[in-house]
Amino acid sequence: VEQPDVISRRQRVRILLIQPGIRVEMPGEALASGHVGESIRVRNLQSRRIVQATVIRAGIVQVR
Repeated sequence: VEQPDVISRRQRVRILLIQPGIRVEMPGEALASGHVGESIRVRNLQSRRIVQATVIRAGIVQVR
């Protein structure tokens, strides 16, 4: 059974960076659709950089 996508291509998302003592959130744009646990490419809308991020839940991805 396939998991449904919770993020769609071109959707605005929140990018999270969580490390011990640090939590940073920034706006992003998904460059691919994805389901929870999947790694997708996301454009950081502040820096314009493209990063790999893991889908956490609808509208939220996390970078490591």
